Amino acid sequence: GFLTLQATPTDFIITGSADGHLKFWKKQEQGVEFVKHYRSHIGAVDGLAASHDGSLCVSISRDRSVKVYDVLGFDMIMMMKLPYTPGAAEWIFKKGDAASKLAISDLNSPTIHIYDVASGSEEPITSLGSLHASPVTVLRFNAAANTVISSDAKGFIEYWSCDDFKHPAAAVKFSMKMDTDLFALAKAKTTARSLEVSKDGAQFAAFCADSRVRVWRFATGKLRRTYDESLEAAHELQRSGAQQFALDDMDFGRRYAMEKEIRAAGDSIPTPNALFDESGNFLLLPSLLGIKVINLATNALPRLLGKPENTERFLRIALWQGLPKKVSSEDASLCASPTSACLCCLLAFEPTRSSASYPPIRFHVATPLLPGFCLPGSCLPGQCPNPCWCVRVEPCSTRSGPACPT
Repeated sequence: GFLTLQATPTDFIITGSADGHLKFWKKQEQGVEFVKHYRSHIGAVDGLAASHDGSLCVSISRDRSVKVYDVLGFDMIMMMKLPYTPGAAEWIFKKGDAASKLAISDLNSPTIHIYDVASGSEEPITSLGSLHASPVTVLRFNAAANTVISSDAKGFIEYWSCDDFKHPAAAVKFSMKMDTDLFALAKAKTTARSLEVSKDGAQFAAFCADSRVRVWRFATGKLRRTYDESLEAAHELQRSGAQQFALDDMDFGRRYAMEKEIRAAGDSIPTPNALFDESGNFLLLPSLLGIKVINLATNALPRLLGKPENTERFLRIALWQGLPKKVSSEDASLCASPTSACLCCLLAFEPTRSSASYPPIRFHVATPLLPGFCLPGSCLPGQCPNPCWCVRVEPCSTRSGPACPT
């Protein structure tokens, strides 16, 4: 089954699976088209990262192998065999940089190794052993600030510059971590399972091991929002009887039991994540009820996607946003400036959308245009210049082109 996926700004979607397979999919006017398949690793694809400009992709595995791909050419251009087991990988360069720097953490030590892929060398240009005291589990590049955000197995979060690998004083508004909330995970005795950064670099979000999603402001390191997605919170929400979240008791019991199985499965299922839309005003996160679309400015929940689909559990999502190359007359009549958004999810048992699930984990693709939801753009909170957006999710049986992947 599928374990991870990435959507790139170059209109590609890349998936990695538990049996070491990597697949490239190309975003089309409607849905996606399969492009190429690699048998990349002996073990599972444990990490997948695309560069900020969408030109490169890297996959890592516990078999100690690293594979680098040219996304636009969907070709493997480099292979490395590491003397250590990789824990996380992230590209830390922007378009135009002389070096194509790749950061890979050691699963069993606090060291982060930096490679220059453009040089073709398998030797790191430097190794950072003093940033963390525990193995680094998550790395995320903030391109707007030219800074890496890293988090370790003890929950400590660090910022470091991609130029000199030191504290990025010019990019932040604090000089001491004690003035921030970057110790929040360590205080709660939890860790970040995934990190995502908004497009403008002003915020980042962590889906944590305690089933809470935390959102920080990057410059100040202060917590902005915390959302509780624990089983206890879901049970309390069901008892409250709120109409937007209420489920039939049998339906809730089924989802609750599946949730327990998923949380007991550990690393054999995709790591959940929470990500921002292009405007940074909305946060999308998978939950027991479906995919929540949260307005961060008003703290409201204007959309809840997939609630009726009670046989699936959304696990990991990737959002592609951009203007389609062609616009049909039907779309043009619906909206003055139509936009196509591809929402890729990891779900269960849903053959008509596009995701991967539990169990088995499959890859599905949904292309909704959300009412009142800005895709893309940065309109004022609660306002959308395109009030005529419609929801459209086409079943595989009626969609033109190749059949949906399973």
